[in-house]
Amino acid sequence: MIDAMDARTRRTIRKLENAFIDILETKNIDDVSVSEICSNAHVNRTTFYRYYRNQYALLEMIEKELFASLYTTDDIISLLTAMRKRKKEWKRIIHLKGRGCVAENLSVIFSDRIKSRFTVSGICGSIAWWIESDMKESPEAFGRYLSDASGFEL
Repeated sequence: MIDAMDARTRRTIRKLENAFIDILETKNIDDVSVSEICSNAHVNRTTFYRYYRNQYALLEMIEKELFASLYTTDDIISLLTAMRKRKKEWKRIIHLKGRGCVAENLSVIFSDRIKSRFTVSGICGSIAWWIESDMKESPEAFGRYLSDASGFEL
């Protein structure tokens, strides 16, 4: 993934990701062109195509990277804090892919820690709601809420 690349490559990919996410604030993904992404990122189209087939492939990589980063978290506060650091990306994923996409992927992360599918679904749905509501509660406060509501030490 992105961590295994050299600094210049990581910087270029970040520029493309950030430009794309910014554009998605005002446009539907179907209306976004590669040229527009490149122009906003100040990157050549050839560079874009070195890493991605199209804007959908870029979105898929952003999504994979976001979820992969959560596997390294040890507790719910760390997970929520990591999500909040990339709030813009999470909000776009929910907007484009829906709450179910986020909940489904998070359930894989939690299923190793919590055996009750009902509880996992509730926690994942609550996190999706937290993202949609602009992550107003701090990760610590929301993490305590999830832990208290679920009856599990997360």
